[in-house]
Amino acid sequence: MVRDEWPWRRTVLIGIGAVGAIGLVAWTARVRADDRPGATPIPTEPDVAGDDAAQPQRAVLYEEDPAEPKGRQFAGTTDWRVDHRNIGTDAGQPIETVIRARIVIPDRRLTLRWSMRRNTDKSLPATHTVELQFDLPRNYQHGGIQNVPGMLVKSAENVRGMALAGLSVKVKSGYFMIGLSAVETESRRNIMLLKERSWLDVPIVYTDGRRAILAIEKGPAGERAFAAAFAAWENPAPDREDDRVIRRSPFPAEIIEPPRDVIK
Repeated sequence: MVRDEWPWRRTVLIGIGAVGAIGLVAWTARVRADDRPGATPIPTEPDVAGDDAAQPQRAVLYEEDPAEPKGRQFAGTTDWRVDHRNIGTDAGQPIETVIRARIVIPDRRLTLRWSMRRNTDKSLPATHTVELQFDLPRNYQHGGIQNVPGMLVKSAENVRGMALAGLSVKVKSGYFMIGLSAVETESRRNIMLLKERSWLDVPIVYTDGRRAILAIEKGPAGERAFAAAFAAWENPAPDREDDRVIRRSPFPAEIIEPPRDVIK
């Protein structure tokens, strides 16, 4: 049975609203999303970039290290895809489009399942939500992940990221949610940056106090995923009521149902 995850997601977003949206500043240094049944990948149209888009993209984990002034780097991979699925268990519910990424850093045995979806509840103060589920070995060198302050975007791997406006909350150990600001000026800036920048930065604070940044490359696959998702979010399919109106007969009602006084 598909678990309806919207109620607890909404509770978290209400908590975000109680605190208020803030601008995140870059610093110097549930259930696993992939395990949800019923998700169907959106087919991608073949094009010149098709072969490249099927390949994993890059990821790099940068960690602070007192013995290394420049810190330490660990290479990894990123797999992107777009899913569309019903919200909740009712097949009649609207379809939501979700961007998903699976980031693996083999040398650290770290896996991040990242997802982003549009917030459709107008009463909640977020345009989109980002969920981050970390999987770490029990004997992880830095203990665990205490905090993810937010998310940044950048144009290249080795440049400083620009913070997205929003608020991050810790849902449970290893699981975080970011609500992107619904303030109009901040929302427009967030969307522009998400569409145009080619890398994402996820800042991390470990439980031992050390800090790290997980840099995630979009690459051809990520660019296609973001383009497809934003196209769906900005041009949503008509709901069932609208669909009934579209399929309504083009003939005037008096032709379909003539007045009773003319019926012999």
